Amino acid sequence: MQGKNILLVCSGALLLLALWSFWVGEASPTTKVVDETLAPPVFSQTSGRYENDFELQLTTNDPEAEIYYTCDGAVPSASSDKYEDPFTISHKKCGASPLMNVSTSPRWKSPLQPFGKINVVRAVTYKNGKYSDETTHVYVSSIATRTLPVVSLVFDENDFFSDKKGIYVIGMGQFDVSANFNKPWWFYPANYHQRGAAWERTAQLQYIAADATMQTEVGVRINGNATRAFPQKSLRLYARNGNLMQGPNKQHYSRMLLRNSGNDWDKTMFRDALIHAIVKGSEVETQDYQPVVVYFNGEYWGIHNLRERMDANYFSDKYNYNKNKLAILENSGDVNHGKARDGEDFRNLMGFVANNNLSDSRAYQRVKDAIDLQSFADYIAIETFFCNSDWPNNNVKFWRSNPNGQWRWIINDMDYSFGYNPGSEDIDLFQRLKTSPSATGKLFTALMKNTEFKQLFTSRLTQLLNGTLSSTTLLQHIEQARSSLLEEMPFHIDRWRKIGSIEAWEANIEAMRMFAQQRGAKVEQHLQQYLEQYQ
Repeated sequence: MQGKNILLVCSGALLLLALWSFWVGEASPTTKVVDETLAPPVFSQTSGRYENDFELQLTTNDPEAEIYYTCDGAVPSASSDKYEDPFTISHKKCGASPLMNVSTSPRWKSPLQPFGKINVVRAVTYKNGKYSDETTHVYVSSIATRTLPVVSLVFDENDFFSDKKGIYVIGMGQFDVSANFNKPWWFYPANYHQRGAAWERTAQLQYIAADATMQTEVGVRINGNATRAFPQKSLRLYARNGNLMQGPNKQHYSRMLLRNSGNDWDKTMFRDALIHAIVKGSEVETQDYQPVVVYFNGEYWGIHNLRERMDANYFSDKYNYNKNKLAILENSGDVNHGKARDGEDFRNLMGFVANNNLSDSRAYQRVKDAIDLQSFADYIAIETFFCNSDWPNNNVKFWRSNPNGQWRWIINDMDYSFGYNPGSEDIDLFQRLKTSPSATGKLFTALMKNTEFKQLFTSRLTQLLNGTLSSTTLLQHIEQARSSLLEEMPFHIDRWRKIGSIEAWEANIEAMRMFAQQRGAKVEQHLQQYLEQYQ
């Protein structure tokens, strides 16, 4: 059953909220008894891209067993279609898309057009009232899709969209009469704000690219903070069996993100990811990036950024470190991963910085022993150049391997940068660092009193401005990112109706180009003014 609910929360004559939500009623639960000795159906074709229609055959080695299957994303059971003969897998121009019409946010808008679907076939073997494990294959038509890789997620729709347990919807929070709605809409109570293992759901993931196909079972959670309330959400993927994917340097990823581009969701869909790609190879940690098109149970879900997740598993996967010996801190020493003493160690170091003049060689050496100064210099150069407006009091991350590792820095959440705000190319972040109460600001200000670090930083920033961060290099990167999404973007815009139009998207990218052309000269000027304060 489907319907519309209106929730009005009033205090006297004051209307606080009129919240519309289109909800999916939960199907009656069905208990399926699984017989692990019963072999699942065998498909004549595996998941992948196909140029032409073909006949799909399902078989079982048990002559007494029956096969039941679905082609609409639903969980197969004995009430589903019974397999009798091979059937045709063809391009699906459109068709019923019930999930696409579910409201997922107070700011959700219905899609502007019907979208092509991909073929999702789910099947089970059935015998004596018991089922085999399910087998799922996904068939992507080269006619129905474009050039970006496809990520298909197949799941029980109740797990994502039901009021009671759906992780992707407002859900039961809208009926909480005790909730405080006198706050920004992105903090209204909703299922998608729930966290932890209890709000992880199972899905079958297929990654289908021109040169690779991969299928695995994953756990899925909603990712992010305020952006959880956006109609299109970021998803965190957990490997259930081994690893999700193998990276370009042969490291394996056990956790990944399907990111909605965060606060850049209404601008370019690639801002943070592009910055990571630009500075990859410098002395900071970055996340790999691949734009993909996502389908939920065969239905079009738009562009997402497939990213590494920067957590302890990332460092364990990449460097083969023991996760129990890793520490990841945030901002001024808050422990993201590790032990309380890791935060205490950093705060003690900052206490030493506050009480000693780092122009003294012995005091400077103490800090140099604890911190990878090349990493810190690169980090400051990158953040100040791109003018991250949500920094340095927020979005700071750094890490070390215990017991004797140095602190190294992580590029983190750069959505509010690279021309996001008009006029940001003129903003002097060195002055912000000088007056900031954050550990980052205090550490940089103290280190700049030391001649060796001052030379290290100025030389490194100059090198970056003449190479990695030059306008020529930046413009090339911007065009590559634009070109990779250009074919898909009109469909994404019509799906989510936030960016507005392809012209608006191009204007947002033009703002990045203007920033790239002007920022370098401004940063050189800002640095010179900053250095004159220490002559």
